[in-house]
Amino acid sequence: MGYGIRDGDIISTDNEKFGALVHSVPVTNYEGSSFSPAAMWADQPQIRTVVDFITNSIALVPFDVYERMEDGGRRKARGHAVQEALKAPGFRMGQRRWVQQLQHDMLLYGRWAFTTYPREDGGLEFIIIPAHMFSIAVDGLGRYTDLVLYLGDGRKVTRPLTDVTFDLNVQVWKAGTRTGSTPVSTLDGLARETEALNEYRSELFRNSAMVPAVIERPHEAGKWSDEAWGRFRKQFSTYRPGGGSAGGVPILEDGMTYKPVDTVNPKDLEYVQVRQLTLMEAAQALHIPPELVGAKEGTHSNIVALREQLYVDVLGADIGFFEDALNAGLRDHLGANYYIEANVDARLRATFTERVKAYQSAGGGPWLTRAEIRARENLEYLEGTDELIVPMNVTSGGLASPNDTGQTNEEGGDPYKAARMVVRPKALELTPTRTATVVARQKFESDVAAKGEQLRERWLKRLGVSGEKAQRGAKVAYGDSIAKVIGGEIKLPTIDPEDVVSDVAEMTKWTFPRMQQVMATASKDQLKELGIANWENWSMNTQENWCYRASQNWSEHLILTQYRDVVNQAVADDPSSWREALLEKLGEKSKLTNAAQTIGTELESVGRNDAARAAGATTKTWRTTSKAPRPSHATLNGQTVPIDGYFLNGLRWPGDHSGRGPETANCRCVLVYGGIPEQDTE
Repeated sequence: MGYGIRDGDIISTDNEKFGALVHSVPVTNYEGSSFSPAAMWADQPQIRTVVDFITNSIALVPFDVYERMEDGGRRKARGHAVQEALKAPGFRMGQRRWVQQLQHDMLLYGRWAFTTYPREDGGLEFIIIPAHMFSIAVDGLGRYTDLVLYLGDGRKVTRPLTDVTFDLNVQVWKAGTRTGSTPVSTLDGLARETEALNEYRSELFRNSAMVPAVIERPHEAGKWSDEAWGRFRKQFSTYRPGGGSAGGVPILEDGMTYKPVDTVNPKDLEYVQVRQLTLMEAAQALHIPPELVGAKEGTHSNIVALREQLYVDVLGADIGFFEDALNAGLRDHLGANYYIEANVDARLRATFTERVKAYQSAGGGPWLTRAEIRARENLEYLEGTDELIVPMNVTSGGLASPNDTGQTNEEGGDPYKAARMVVRPKALELTPTRTATVVARQKFESDVAAKGEQLRERWLKRLGVSGEKAQRGAKVAYGDSIAKVIGGEIKLPTIDPEDVVSDVAEMTKWTFPRMQQVMATASKDQLKELGIANWENWSMNTQENWCYRASQNWSEHLILTQYRDVVNQAVADDPSSWREALLEKLGEKSKLTNAAQTIGTELESVGRNDAARAAGATTKTWRTTSKAPRPSHATLNGQTVPIDGYFLNGLRWPGDHSGRGPETANCRCVLVYGGIPEQDTE
């Protein structure tokens, strides 16, 4: 069996040059070498990325000492020896770096340990014992007895576990000593494979031809004289950089032709894809969502959700194990009624703006003084700013929350006081006419259908799809189509994430004013039906925040489900006929219309609820409008609940986005509001 190499020699497998044809290092070295987790972390970027992400995430969690109080409460034990030591556990080392190092040892070696050492000032110092230098001795029942240290000169020293805090990862039971098992060991095969592929690619790039093209001279042109050859070389060299004719067009003689040469490139070797795949495998092996380390594309909404789950479902066990080990190992130094706890809430806290709204809703009013606000902004203290200012319309006794979107909670925007309203009792018993709202919703639905058609044409153009092209595509068996995809005969579509983000932003900007118009029209219809004399003065500015968030979420869902996911599904179903599938299913008008109807129902419901609340309504009644309503809605017909209550199907109003699809999709139900006493208009 022969192999051709770069210099044109023919060699066999027993030739001394054979090693250059496969790998620069024999395959047996990848399978038989000793496992070194530290070397894997240092040399393998995908392993280092995931390990560092885990250790850094846990290091950001504060660990503090708390004291249990007699009344069942607790307080932070400021001044406690262990609390002070946790602030600076090692010499010139802070808590975050100290925790990071211990978690690093756990991931790479399956164990960590530190010893407690008294300082000259009477405090404590936590000195880390390198994980590769120790193991834990156990007795016949597996109970920990001693610390075994392995010194650099080959000596082994046994020390009692007094003042040693440690933790070992789960390991198959064995007598003698325990070292813990490292989760990184599961990536040993991946690391060897990646290293082999890197070496292989390096050899390919190093030994591949370094020429972009060749010039072919036909045999019929005869032998080339030395003078002609020298003249050609000299003239052709002027077309290289610095030669004077760079960028020009050379003139070839004697029937010569310029022929490009295919050389090895990263795209052909799928370099980027392999890198991404190995990073994804490393993340999955260490139980980290690939989206959080950049191994997999994610949307803004699911990245936010994954980050919220990170410290609970993903790293919750690791943080808990570390917390338990600290409490067990430092028990003698902590004393009775003291314990160490990880302040996970510090990493789960919302943004300051979100916390302000939540605290204001929970407390029923303002909760920061002007002095506290100035301190947060690093401004100097001013006299007279320590008092909490409470608006006159925020008192105890059940008044509306200042975070409600209703007009009653806007400064200077309370023209609909109950004392000035006359509500006709009959109006509360009838299904509202909704004349203007129906017109506004119909216009919104038709506009969405037209906009969806524009998006459809744009996506088809991006993907290079036309009706004529699609008709020419031959349908083949699924297995054959996969083979043709691999062979390059069938080109699959590529979606640019930037295009998706751009479409979502454009759709949000486009839908926001149209959604706002539907809401405002529904609010005015509701006020008119309740007999409010000055209903025309309703301001839609009070609904901007809710409506803008709704337009963002709805636009993102529409682009992802009706366009991006349709492309991916078409390829997954049959790679040979994805063009035909897109022409049929991409941006279907019926689905766009249904989506517009569903969001339109919620826009109307929220607008009406907002206006009814401003008018002082206290109850709401579910009414069906179609001839054949779904069974669950038919059951609700006529049910009355408080204005802030939930109906039996778990919804606050028709189309409520918090409900399930079967309860909200294409819903046409409405609410009738009541509970407003008839009063004198004078």
